[in-house]
Amino acid sequence: MLSNDRRGRGRHRDEHVRTKVFVDGEGTQEPTTIAMETVTVTRSIEASSDEIRDALDDLEPFMRASGFDEVEIDGDRLEISKALGLLRISLTLRVSEDEQAALAYEQIDGVFDSMTTTYELTERDGTTAVTARTEFALDAPGGSILDATVVQRQRRKELQAQLDYLEDRVE
Repeated sequence: MLSNDRRGRGRHRDEHVRTKVFVDGEGTQEPTTIAMETVTVTRSIEASSDEIRDALDDLEPFMRASGFDEVEIDGDRLEISKALGLLRISLTLRVSEDEQAALAYEQIDGVFDSMTTTYELTERDGTTAVTARTEFALDAPGGSILDATVVQRQRRKELQAQLDYLEDRVE
């Protein structure tokens, strides 16, 4: 489904929908539908997929490139945080397996109901297309200080900064 924001640019609302069940004080369950939002950025980089994969494997500088000022890595677990205006956003991520992706991670603790990010590589004629995709659902639709449009805009900037880093790293 495609809707336009005030500036006329298309905004993608993913067709995937999650259902979350809340239990009220009396033990009844009331399903609530939470729409998944998607942010996708693609760039062709003049490098082999192996070179880009090596840069992705160096997680600390790669995550810092998106503006996170605190990055701690312990095995497949990442603790990241950054100041965003008056807020401090902290996430705990886990690197996950995805056969299609050179790198994939998911939030296991943080501000989102769910959040996954993948980086897919497609090699063509001496360049590699890097597609970075984040899918997320906010924890409290309508009641959160974070709005999906604000998160999409911020996440797009972060993903573009990571692709800038990859481009600079493999030059």
